[in-house]
Amino acid sequence: MYNTTDWAEEIRDRNTVSTLATYPSAIVHEADIADALVCVITQDGHAGQNYRVTGPETLTPAQRTEILSQAIGRPIRHVQLTEDQERARLATHGLGDDYVEFGIQLATNPPEGAGQVLDTAPRLTKHAGRTFEEWARTHTATW
Repeated sequence: MYNTTDWAEEIRDRNTVSTLATYPSAIVHEADIADALVCVITQDGHAGQNYRVTGPETLTPAQRTEILSQAIGRPIRHVQLTEDQERARLATHGLGDDYVEFGIQLATNPPEGAGQVLDTAPRLTKHAGRTFEEWARTHTATW
């Protein structure tokens, strides 16, 4: 979820979030990652295990934009970019051509598990995963 702060400047400057990606993703709260890690390193039985941690819900960038809008109490509009617009946007950040093309591929061909919600964090931590709405409400000063 913390990667959403990459949208902060655009939200502050234009009240928009511009993305090429449209797929739902099970983004995870950074505190849930930390809680799961604490369990793994302080409890027995995790040696040699490989855990994939997700958030408790899948959301598209447009849905996350709406949740942020509600959390901060002002309209934020999601702008759907074309591939060429996304290339131009990524290039303005000083990213090399290889990274720009990687970004295009990631946005248009998401990882197979991106939209999959797993119970890993709740199973390890014994508490429900934090939602994006919870995250947004605790980060309102960012926007």
